[in-house]
Amino acid sequence: MLAWDDLVARSVITSPVGGWKPLAIAAAVEAVLAGGKHKVERREIGRSFEGGPIEMLVLGNGPKKAMMWSQMHGDEPTHTAMLLNLLKLLLEDDTPAERVLRGLTIGMILPLNPDGAERNTRQNAQGIDVNRDALEFATPEGRAFRDTILDFKPDYGFNLHNQGRRTAVASPLGPASVSLLVPPLDPEDSQTDSVQEANRVAATFFERVREACDGRVTRYDADFMARAFGEWVQQQGVSVILVEAGGWPDADFKRMEEVHFAAFVQTLDAIAATALGEPGGLEDCDPQNYLTLPRSSSYPQFDLLIRGAGVAQLSGEKAVVSKAELGVDFPGRMAGCAAMEGGTVAAIGDLHENGGLTTIETPAVIAPGRIVLAEPTDDAFDESPADWETLSAKGATTVLIPINLGAGGVEAQVAAAKRLSPPLNAALVATWDGEAPDKGLVLRRLTQGLAGGVVATLGPLPEKLVEACCRMGIPALDPATTPTRSAPVPATLDAWLRETRSVASQLGWNTRGEVMLNYPADLVLIETPADHAIAQDCLRAVYVGGTVVRDAAGLHHDSPGKWIPWGGPRG
Repeated sequence: MLAWDDLVARSVITSPVGGWKPLAIAAAVEAVLAGGKHKVERREIGRSFEGGPIEMLVLGNGPKKAMMWSQMHGDEPTHTAMLLNLLKLLLEDDTPAERVLRGLTIGMILPLNPDGAERNTRQNAQGIDVNRDALEFATPEGRAFRDTILDFKPDYGFNLHNQGRRTAVASPLGPASVSLLVPPLDPEDSQTDSVQEANRVAATFFERVREACDGRVTRYDADFMARAFGEWVQQQGVSVILVEAGGWPDADFKRMEEVHFAAFVQTLDAIAATALGEPGGLEDCDPQNYLTLPRSSSYPQFDLLIRGAGVAQLSGEKAVVSKAELGVDFPGRMAGCAAMEGGTVAAIGDLHENGGLTTIETPAVIAPGRIVLAEPTDDAFDESPADWETLSAKGATTVLIPINLGAGGVEAQVAAAKRLSPPLNAALVATWDGEAPDKGLVLRRLTQGLAGGVVATLGPLPEKLVEACCRMGIPALDPATTPTRSAPVPATLDAWLRETRSVASQLGWNTRGEVMLNYPADLVLIETPADHAIAQDCLRAVYVGGTVVRDAAGLHHDSPGKWIPWGGPRG
């Protein structure tokens, strides 16, 4: 058997953030082929709806044929990286996987759905799910795939996908890093010779992978689907297995790619051994090891789960700390297709059956992050790391940056502020310190400010500016109640919550300033005594969009703060 650690070390090609696009795949294939030592046949098997080429790479000269395809769903990138690493391994001079080349003739399609890969969508350019097109063959991708199966006549098929990264296994609780399925031949799940062979292949994959992912392997939660291609290919007498890559603890998707690659190569090696009549083949694995796999849990994981002393919310004017956990989800469904940032609060309550890809255990209370003004006199936005350090140390997750309309040069002020990549969220507010304006000047500079992203005004303001803002529905901040960087933090949890809700309300931010479902996960962890007093050293962590930006080590300067735009006139 090929050594596991050696295979892991050879998994060097990894999915780019945002997933694999056709041009990047083509460039990677060309680079691998240029350095390869073995013959590869390149067959164009069809064109996508938008005319993109769909290519199958054929290599090896074994007696059994194995066909594998990735990105039938364009937003599922993990196995494209795996196939590129496989191609690289097989083309090496004196490759350790030489038995795979002797025992198998391999057909490799990556990607099957280039238009979906370009868009990072499940569907093709027609908006059709190619993997649900096995009855009508309405997509050019589906027709090309059908014709290739019938022409190539593989003995084995590998239907390679990503399931949701939050799909879970119940025991041990964690992400389902691998899910396997032998697609049923029919509603009765008839066990023909080819299906039983597929069971052995699935059991082999399971045996190879389970230790590396601490048993986080499930049977994919699906029954017979007549319109799915896995079932159609199985009905052609091909031994097909579906391999789904899910999530990995702490979102270590590179590690997941390595594990899938190593297990896949070892499985191909076992198939090749069987084809050649050599030891180490499929017969060494019991099909029951696949057939008895548990299905995926009905409770999906969260990208981030915080288990603290409770969640702080206002009831009237008083803070109530509910004994509850908090789950955060980031945008996107699949591993590697989106940056793990911009998260929102997905659930509050007893979440022990869900768990999280990342779990934080803390004695602190979960509270909303503060919205703090950087005073105009601060020379604020040459911001140095020390300035952001001060803001984050006071529990700020959003900073209001003043733009002085009275000084003129509004576009230049906006450009100077927005050249920053803020580690915290930031928004522009308009002030007026300067000449007494006429109406035309007020409107011109206010329009320039709004075009630059000003979200509110901060008094005192000239009367003409106040009138213009009222007509245009622009929020106005009360300087007496807007917290500043130089002011002390609120003395109690009650005052903290009242402050954040008040400032968010003045700004017209209806989904910020509190810890609530579907709000941005702009959070702080505060360790407080029973009377909810807030001490100077009580802050334990600050999260912006679910990403930790401050912890015991201080501020993380490359953190993903966002510029918050104006939300339009208030109703």
